[in-house]
Amino acid sequence: MTEESRTMKKNRIKLAISAALWMAALILSGAARLTGTFAQWYSTHIYPLWVGSVGRLMGYCPVSVSEMLLYLLLLGAVVWTAGRISGKIAGRGLYHGFLNLFLLAAVLCFLYVVNCGINYHRESFSDSSGIQTGEYSAKELEAVCIWLTEELADYNGKIERNEDGGMRLDLPAEENAVKAMERLAQEYPELNGYFPRPKELVNSCILSVQNLTGVYSPFTIEANFNGDVQDYVIPFTACHELSHLRGFMQEQEANFIAFLACVTSGQ
Repeated sequence: MTEESRTMKKNRIKLAISAALWMAALILSGAARLTGTFAQWYSTHIYPLWVGSVGRLMGYCPVSVSEMLLYLLLLGAVVWTAGRISGKIAGRGLYHGFLNLFLLAAVLCFLYVVNCGINYHRESFSDSSGIQTGEYSAKELEAVCIWLTEELADYNGKIERNEDGGMRLDLPAEENAVKAMERLAQEYPELNGYFPRPKELVNSCILSVQNLTGVYSPFTIEANFNGDVQDYVIPFTACHELSHLRGFMQEQEANFIAFLACVTSGQ
């Protein structure tokens, strides 16, 4: 077999894999949208397997794998572009480059669907946990605000502060976030499962410029948080991102779960 024949065979294989991944992502997304039963089954039976395997494996790395992969992707793009500009990549090389890009996009789309997209259509946390939702009066909302204010005032004199007067968090937020979620799971079985250690980004300005305190990476199944925010934000953010690893993707639900985890943590 000639070199050209081998190259054409590799290209056909790449196209076939790309098409299969795009098709699988489309079918799974459609099934999740059309029937919540499939999304619920997948979120409670299949997705936890990815968290317990891939998520556990990624947890052994002390830094965010998704962040490191982002830097490698950017570096690869720069090197490829430089090669193209310099004339070293021409004609067929350009075709190979776009073919590889098409395959990469297919892989990322598939990973997003199986580790995130399907879960958006699962049963809500309030329904699965039996928490009743409804309409509340202004008086009831006022009572909640007063309670929160009183709680803040009570804790105000108990927290450690830095030289600027901001809260100083002495406890390891990553470990305690996991413990808080595990403790909450004892009351809400919907949250049972493996919780990987949330990770602070090496370069948190990536999130800061986007006004984000944390992010869940469906490509590596990691919970990442912004280390540049005030200390009091980090525990809540870590629990919020860990909520996504239990299949609850809606932001308002993850916020509520994180609130429950923090107020019942005992810390």
